[in-house]
Amino acid sequence: TGERHLLRLENGVLSNAVNRHADDAVLSVTVPRSQLLLLVIGLVTLEALIEQGVATAEGDLSALDSIRVLLDPPDPKFSIVLP
Repeated sequence: TGERHLLRLENGVLSNAVNRHADDAVLSVTVPRSQLLLLVIGLVTLEALIEQGVATAEGDLSALDSIRVLLDPPDPKFSIVLP
């Protein structure tokens, strides 16, 4: 969809800015929305998506790990709406 998001990790705080770009980004990734969540939670690797031609990246690929380690694993039994 051409959306751009700038994720910044600073002092343990992850922030997101829509339609922003940083020329000094450590890592820049282009990935379809359908693969983004899978990438962030670690169900697919960035390297695998690049090999498959699904994603592109410029910069330090290990930078994604510094964000991923801050996230808790998803709980499939988590009820968003209570009955």
